[in-house]
Amino acid sequence: TTPKLELPKRYKISPQEVETKRKFNLNFEGDTCEFLLVADQHNVDDFAKLQRNMDIIYNFATNNNIDYIFDLGDFFGADRISGNYFEECQRWQGIIEEMGNRIPNCDIPYGILGGNHDRYLLNLGFDPLQQLEMQKENIFSLGYDHATLTFSKYMIPYSFFMMHHDYFQHYEEDFYMMNTMLSNIEEYYKKNKLERNASYIDFFGHYHRSLLNPEFQIASIPSLNVYHNRRGAWHVKVVLTPQGMIQYMIINPMILVQGRFEGINEIIYRRTK
Repeated sequence: TTPKLELPKRYKISPQEVETKRKFNLNFEGDTCEFLLVADQHNVDDFAKLQRNMDIIYNFATNNNIDYIFDLGDFFGADRISGNYFEECQRWQGIIEEMGNRIPNCDIPYGILGGNHDRYLLNLGFDPLQQLEMQKENIFSLGYDHATLTFSKYMIPYSFFMMHHDYFQHYEEDFYMMNTMLSNIEEYYKKNKLERNASYIDFFGHYHRSLLNPEFQIASIPSLNVYHNRRGAWHVKVVLTPQGMIQYMIINPMILVQGRFEGINEIIYRRTK
């Protein structure tokens, strides 16, 4: 049965009420930091699929010294809301509560960036990432669309990287995909008066496949949705200076094989000036 939860007093959240460019200081002490990047799970009410994904993610994380798990958007698979808003609100709050029951308790922080499919739920009057964050101590919201993660409280160049989830149409061909990513990121930096060359790398969800372009410092994380091809994730090891600047990254794109991640080839990524 669907859990009975208190419904919000109103049914719509305005865009101004959710953060779209949150900044996080990871407060990491050490010379190396390892994280697992996943994206585009599109979870709805297939709780067996959710359980499999969580088992795969946490099994890898606990066995490979992962410090953080970052989800680059579309954790939820909501579509445009149609029909009775009250009933849809009940349905989705029940789904989120059940998700909270099935996500393992773990000491590894799991940060989720909201994507376009997560945004659809805002029209029901509540923030789904905040709801999930309230249920699980290790889960935290990265806000929506864009997030900055830094290893230094002073935000000096090369001490941080950025994560994004576009809401524009994506293309299968690498050329068009890369140009769409570049166009969107340049527009974002210009609009927010940010220095493009200060970020060490920009990671994207939404495009459902792996791509790394060192020349333009952009990367795309593959989907973990069972209905998408090229399912996988990325294992990234960051090597830091004592001041919290990123010296280089060791990136290991992985594919999903028989319920576990298998690395393809380690890539040493150094930021070019």
